[in-house]
Amino acid sequence: MEKPDVFQKWETHNRDYLNACQKKRLIVTFSGGKDSSACLFLLNKAKDRYNYDLEAHLYAYPRHIYREGFKEELLSFWGKYGVKLFYHLSEEDDLLLEHQENPCIPCQGIRKKALFRLLPFTEKSISNLVLVSGHSLWDLVGYILEVFIARELADYSHRENSVSAERFIEISQRFYPFISMREGYAVFRPMLCLNQKEIEHILEAEALPVLDTPCRYSQFRPKKVLANYFQTFDYQFSHKKIIEFAQKKIGISDISKIKHLSQKEYLSHRF
Repeated sequence: MEKPDVFQKWETHNRDYLNACQKKRLIVTFSGGKDSSACLFLLNKAKDRYNYDLEAHLYAYPRHIYREGFKEELLSFWGKYGVKLFYHLSEEDDLLLEHQENPCIPCQGIRKKALFRLLPFTEKSISNLVLVSGHSLWDLVGYILEVFIARELADYSHRENSVSAERFIEISQRFYPFISMREGYAVFRPMLCLNQKEIEHILEAEALPVLDTPCRYSQFRPKKVLANYFQTFDYQFSHKKIIEFAQKKIGISDISKIKHLSQKEYLSHRF
């Protein structure tokens, strides 16, 4: 069976967005996981053709998933590709997550605060900045199911609804591949055209180094749990079908509402 040309599919889907990135400074929020690693590889491969600068920032939290020697492995590998990778050691201890009802919530809060503090969004001119994340199709389907179950099926007589209005805005904006924010910077999610099987193909073909220590709190993240389900039944999805369903069935926020969020509100709470 002929191997798929994932790069060609990815570039075709993102061509207009990549053209919008010309002469911009792309900043990848990098975890070292599968999706962000494939994202960084594809963006680096297209960098010269679309004439943008590229850098990646990793904030190593929670600490227990970043094994000893992983930093050196990453810096060595991506350095060979000429990628500027900034590895930020976390200031917080994992003890902060213990005995939490859902440790993913404070973990996400810590990483968002670090993002706002470490990335160059405090510079006077941010109109040339494009913030990139590696969310994929499987993430979007996971979000849809999370919202649908919480709204339509779950009984919350004993607790509060887990999908608050703030969480729903956070979920909604991740469905849009490219958002030009009111303050001049842009948000780009170039992996929303790819399924996990295609991402796995890139990782294998290019021997990309990825995190190999599972998070001990992964069972609290719906999209991680659902990914096992999608993989077991070999489900594949399309972005067009997903976003149409999300707009019609769960009413994701319109892009116009998202692009007018303030820089501080968006980066420290919604991204």
